[in-house]
Amino acid sequence: QGGNIFGCGDPLRPGFVSFSKNFQPDSAPDNYSIELCAPSTPLLGGEILNGNSYVASTDKWWRLQPSFGSVNQYTPIEAPVGRGLAAPYGHTTDGSRIFFVAKDGIYATSGSKGISLTDGDYYNLFPHDGVPGANVTYNGVTTYAPDYGRAETFRLAYCNNYLFFDYQDASGTPRNMVFDVRHGGWSTDVILGGVGASIHYAIEQQEGSLGSADANYGLLIVGSSNGNLYREVDNAVDGTIPIQCYLATNEMTAGDERAQKLFGDVFLDLINPAAAAATNFVVSCMSLGTPFQTT
Repeated sequence: QGGNIFGCGDPLRPGFVSFSKNFQPDSAPDNYSIELCAPSTPLLGGEILNGNSYVASTDKWWRLQPSFGSVNQYTPIEAPVGRGLAAPYGHTTDGSRIFFVAKDGIYATSGSKGISLTDGDYYNLFPHDGVPGANVTYNGVTTYAPDYGRAETFRLAYCNNYLFFDYQDASGTPRNMVFDVRHGGWSTDVILGGVGASIHYAIEQQEGSLGSADANYGLLIVGSSNGNLYREVDNAVDGTIPIQCYLATNEMTAGDERAQKLFGDVFLDLINPAAAAATNFVVSCMSLGTPFQTT
C-alpha cells in the first residue's frame, strides 16, 4: 500500500505486523513494526483493499491507518469484522471485498461486518459451536468437509468473478469448491482427472497486449497435487480425461409454481431420466391450459 510492503508471521514475534520503507522493500527499520495482539492469537495474513492495509489474527482484523510523520507510521484501527482468519493462505480479494476462511466458514468483508458465504448452502460442512464439520451429500454428489487440522493447505483465490477454495479433507485428499460471486452459488469441482488441485492462482499482470490476437486476460493457473501446472483452455479435456458435470434442477412440486395456470407454454415433463433414456420424450404444446399438440 502506497509503496510499502507488509508482512507478518514471524515465529519469534507472532503478534507483530512489520512494513518496509516507502518504495524501499530492502529497508525495514526495527521501529517499522507494530504489536497488535498476544502470541496466543497470532497474526496470520492480510490484504490491501481500497488503498488500505488490512491484517488479521485468529480472532480479529485491523486496518492500518497511515499516520506519516509520526514515530509508528501507521495507526491500527480494529475493523468490526466479527471473525478472525483461520488459515495463513486462506484469504484473497476482488478489489472491493476481502474473502477469507474463518473458523466456521468462508466470509466476505469490505472492512465492516463479515458476511458468511457458506451458511446458506454449506452450514454443516464447517465447524460450529464445537461440532466438527461433516460431509454434505446432495443429488448423489458429496462435498467433503475441510480438515481444519490441515489449515495450512487451505487456499482462496479470485479470478473472473469466481472464488476458488482449495483444501484437504480428513483423509488428506485435495478437494475444490467454487463460488460464483455474481450469482451467489457454490459448486464442487472434481478436476484434473480426479487428482485434485492444491492451488489456484490468478496471474496479476496481463498476459498479452490489447492489440494481440491471443490476448488472454484474467488467466488462471491451477497447480495439481502431482506437481503439474495447468491453465484453462476452451474445448479442452480435464488434463487427459473428459470433463464431467452434475446438474441439480429445482425440486419437484405439486405443479407449476406460477400463479397463473392459463398460459401458452412448451414444457418437458420427465419423471425418471434413467428409465426413459431409451424411450421417446413427450412434449405438449399448451394454449390457455389446453394441449393442442403432442409430439
